[in-house]
Amino acid sequence: MSEAILVKEECGRYSISTLEAQKLAMVGSCIHQHLLPHWWLSCFSHSRFYYNEGGNSKWMETLVQTAAFPIIYIQLLLLPSSSESSSCSLKTMVLIYVLLGVIVAGDNMLYSVGLLYLSASTYSLICASCSSLFFSATLIALNDNADAPSGVSRSKYIVGFVCTLAASALYSLLLSLMQFSFEKVLQKETFSVVLEMQIYTSLVATCVSVIGLFASGEWRTLHGEMDGYHKGQASYVLTLVGTAVTWQVCSVGVVGLIFLVSSLFSNVISTLSLAVTPLAALAVFRDKMSGIKFWQC
Repeated sequence: MSEAILVKEECGRYSISTLEAQKLAMVGSCIHQHLLPHWWLSCFSHSRFYYNEGGNSKWMETLVQTAAFPIIYIQLLLLPSSSESSSCSLKTMVLIYVLLGVIVAGDNMLYSVGLLYLSASTYSLICASCSSLFFSATLIALNDNADAPSGVSRSKYIVGFVCTLAASALYSLLLSLMQFSFEKVLQKETFSVVLEMQIYTSLVATCVSVIGLFASGEWRTLHGEMDGYHKGQASYVLTLVGTAVTWQVCSVGVVGLIFLVSSLFSNVISTLSLAVTPLAALAVFRDKMSGIKFWQC
């Protein structure tokens, strides 16, 4: 990770100090070695648990993926203040955050639909193999919907597959747009810009999700959903809170890797982190693991 930052310094891509580079290298190393693999698994586990135990609101699941953004303010306040200012105008920054926030909300919605209609193992395998349409096509062609969640028809299974594949492609585009924003538009070379990016895009995505929740009418079903939750109302609340917190921690790691290295590297780490999810799904959710799934693992 340190070598990657030094290369950027030599190429003139960033002009950060040696001390700042060392700090960022430490953060990047922590994200790479410890946070992302564990938190990705935690994100999917919480989301799948929500659906398994009686949750059914796609917009609620979309909302919790960004709703915990205020906790990032704590970390932002702990960072030393910087006198460096961005050359980007306020209007441009607002436009960037709004555009990326809307894309984040759309991507989260697609992921929520995919996870609703697919088992955790199938979902993670599609996400991990999105760079190769052949593997994903093979999975859907050879694997029927026998491993789908209870009550999911073949047509909904296909909808889940398409949404997950689309979400994975949109996610890759989103990472590239974030990297472009860091390098060509914001041009502010402190780690605080990573947190600001996550905070403001999540704020926009949360607003979009709230609008979707009320516009779709799903908000009317939330009280009954809580009452009918298999593990009880307290578990319902804790599941949503846990999902929200884990998604925020994971998202900061993803955005941080974009800032430190590149969107490609961040996407690769995210994909590698998904490799253990099918095995975890087998152990936790008792997913059926066919031969094609083991082959893709």
